[in-house]
Order: sequence, then structure tokens, then C-alpha cells
Amino acid sequence: MGSDPQSSPPARNDRERHVAAREITVDGRERALRARVRRLRQQSAMALDALSAAQDRLAHDHEEHRRPQRAAQEIDDGQTTG
Repeated sequence: MGSDPQSSPPARNDRERHVAAREITVDGRERALRARVRRLRQQSAMALDALSAAQDRLAHDHEEHRRPQRAAQEIDDGQTTG
């Protein structure tokens, strides 16, 4: 019924190695997820900046020329410069 004292330390070492390996895997996944979130935030910020710039161009075009269609057409054609 008692456990063999000589088999206990290796079993504990195996468990500790398994736990350590799992922690390394989790840490790696967490770093990868954090990097992905950082990239997605950068991409969304760039997209929001582009949308804001397009909106500003439309407003300016409308104020200056009373022709918002021209700016809208440029956006549709992809000819705008930012």
C-alpha cells in the first residue's frame, strides 16, 4: 500500500518537467497573441487614420468647391493621396 520511496522523486521530476513545459508553451502562445493584438491595433489605427483623412478631404472639397462628388470619386478610384 505504501509508495516506493525511490520511484517518487523521478515521478515528481517528470511532473515538474511537464508543468514547466506547459508553462513555456502557454507563455509562447501568450506572447504570440499579444503580438497579434498589437499588429491588429496598429492596422486598425492606420485604417481609422485613412478614413479620417478621407472624411477631411470630402469636407474640404465640399466647403471649397461645393462638389463632394469629386472627392468621393477619387476615393472610389483610389487616386487620393494622403
